[in-house]
Amino acid sequence: MSRNTDHWERRFLRITQDRIRDERALAREITRMHQRSLQNISKELERFFERYAKNDNITLAKARQMLSRADQQSWSMSLREFRQKAKEGGHSQHLNREYYRSRVSRLQQLETQINKELFELASGEERLLKKHLTGVIDETFHRSAYEVERGTGVATNFAKLDTRAINSILNTSFHRSNFSQRVWGNKTRVLSKRLKDTLSTGLSQGHSVNKMSKALSDEMGIARNRAVTLLQTESAQIASQATLKAFEETGVEEFMLSAKLEVNTCKRCWELDGKVFKVKKAKIGTNASPLHPNCRCTEIPYYPDMQRNRRARDPISGEMKNIGNITYRQWRVQLDKQHGTGRIDTEIKKHQNRVSDKKQHRELRNLLGRGVVPRTFADFQELKYLQPDEWERLKQQARGARVGR
Repeated sequence: MSRNTDHWERRFLRITQDRIRDERALAREITRMHQRSLQNISKELERFFERYAKNDNITLAKARQMLSRADQQSWSMSLREFRQKAKEGGHSQHLNREYYRSRVSRLQQLETQINKELFELASGEERLLKKHLTGVIDETFHRSAYEVERGTGVATNFAKLDTRAINSILNTSFHRSNFSQRVWGNKTRVLSKRLKDTLSTGLSQGHSVNKMSKALSDEMGIARNRAVTLLQTESAQIASQATLKAFEETGVEEFMLSAKLEVNTCKRCWELDGKVFKVKKAKIGTNASPLHPNCRCTEIPYYPDMQRNRRARDPISGEMKNIGNITYRQWRVQLDKQHGTGRIDTEIKKHQNRVSDKKQHRELRNLLGRGVVPRTFADFQELKYLQPDEWERLKQQARGARVGR
């Protein structure tokens, strides 16, 4: 029997890494789905303005002005008058204008199209996610059970997961709702309202089609990020359920929570690293992963005589080292002693600020020239966080260049 946790951690980490690889491919498909929906809604917005302008034989700018006023006006014609003119005939242009003005005042024309697109988007997202999560359950359960048998050398004849068991895991409530409810809630409540508010604001203020399309694009981008986070979180919590189910089926009574030994691991995770819990008392979000969105912790089988021999990459030198039987907290203390107090905190800050720092790096290179600002992003962050005098000099040069423009 393998009592070395290095075996378990490497094996179960591989299962997690394979799942994350599949999530990335799925995230790309979710991005494409949101882009298609945005294109369809933007086209409908353009057609709406063009149809209104063509009907009245006016410019698009004038149409936007009329639509803006229409949002604040009631019908200029009663329903009875509308019907009477329809019966008389010869009033089609006037009637169409009244029809579209009334539609715009309630945003019904565009709301209908938005609802249609969001329904199709939510349906497609739900199908995609359900297929992925079903595969996660099956793959994680059987691979976890296999690794337990392989590590202990004991065949357990664990029960295979049937459709009923898979659906039970799939439909388990997490944060008071299951994955399907969250998909539809995000699209039919949150995104629908935000898109309609965006259109309402654009129409009432007379924004151009391009400006409204840009605002819609921003909202769809937020929705896409929310959908990817949902994918990652749902996938992680369902994988955790499948792992714990495999532990039960193979006779594992206790598990250890293992946090990833990297500087960007959050404090909540590294405080639980190495803690041992009963499988029957596992609670996702409390003592089992995911503890938060994008959590990278892993559950591994635990036995009292288990020896923990961990490996970790030094965040400063990049060297992979054997660090023995220590927790994340002890590893951080070890790093501080080796590299000096505060050095690892700087690495964390570099990681947390990487997006804004990349933008700043590009802007400064364009402003000051490539010969002044470090060529690589890594060198730029080294200068910014570890060379205060040089960083202050660079900032002064940037201020001078901006004033001189």
